Amino acid sequence: MEITLTRQGVPWAKVLPISPENPTVEKVGLNQNKKEGVLEPRIAGFWQGQVKIADDFDDISEEVIAAFYGEE
Repeated sequence: MEITLTRQGVPWAKVLPISPENPTVEKVGLNQNKKEGVLEPRIAGFWQGQVKIADDFDDISEEVIAAFYGEE
């Protein structure tokens, strides 16, 4: 199956299935120290246990919110 995306009637991109035998995407310059031109599939959980997010990460003070709205 193939889907063609268009913008104002002009073909813009094609969406194609990736074969299970070769699940790589060709993209120049994305891999470091690997075969140039092939993007390896991402591995979920690669950074698990290596990154700590502070408990107050989502807390926003009233002062910060006011600054976003220009109410210093």
